[in-house]
Amino acid sequence: MRATSPLAVIGLTAFLVFGAVTTPAHAAQVTTTFDGVTYTADDTNISAGATATDYNPASGPAVTIPSTVTMGGTDYTVTTIGNGAFFDNFLTSVTLPNTLTTIGGYAFATNFLTSVALPNTLTTIGNGAFFGNSLTTVTLPSTVITIGDFAFAFASNPLTSVKFLGAVPASFGFGVFTSGPVVSYYWRYGAPQTTGGFTTPSWRGYTTEAIAILTYDTNGGTAIDPAEIVVGETATAPVAPTKTDYTFDGWYTALTGGTAWNFTTDNV
Repeated sequence: MRATSPLAVIGLTAFLVFGAVTTPAHAAQVTTTFDGVTYTADDTNISAGATATDYNPASGPAVTIPSTVTMGGTDYTVTTIGNGAFFDNFLTSVTLPNTLTTIGGYAFATNFLTSVALPNTLTTIGNGAFFGNSLTTVTLPSTVITIGDFAFAFASNPLTSVKFLGAVPASFGFGVFTSGPVVSYYWRYGAPQTTGGFTTPSWRGYTTEAIAILTYDTNGGTAIDPAEIVVGETATAPVAPTKTDYTFDGWYTALTGGTAWNFTTDNV
């Protein structure tokens, strides 16, 4: 009996190795097409979400990307527009979901987009993402930390204004805007308030303007919405607030002991 034990061990070992080598790998990629857009995902990493990878221009010039797509019976959050996914597809309109984190290189390049609303979940805009469109204004969410080279470039993008809602992106590429727009930013994200922040009268070769948020304390009167004012310019006087048994006496720089504000001459 002892003489046969090594053979049993050797045979068992050989069987396990053979089984491991020949076990087929589980298919990881799933794909679907919805409204002309092809999506792919890794079914072993559902949390990574789905990527829009291609588009059939026969589906029309207007595209709406949903927040989720279903593949193989599983719902995937749409998080990424792949490189070149909508390149040169004659698009005139695109709607992006508030789940999107990444727009890949040249994803929407050489189309006819005149405007685009970037979602406040977006973190990365790849090289040439909107290269060669017809954009006149762009608002960049505060979540954006990377903007690649030539992201909004080319003469066909007649950008006149670009607004940053947050701090200077950690990575800002070369020639992002080539048409010389005015870049506006919130004052608190400028230098020296923020280290490495935006600067005036220019930043990275672009003309800039800082924006302040002017708030109104009505001391219990009717509410007045805050106003965004370019720093160094005058503000437009709001409608006078009302309060029962009180007469409005004007705007001051403080609730008590402040200086009267002159909307004609006082700059923000």
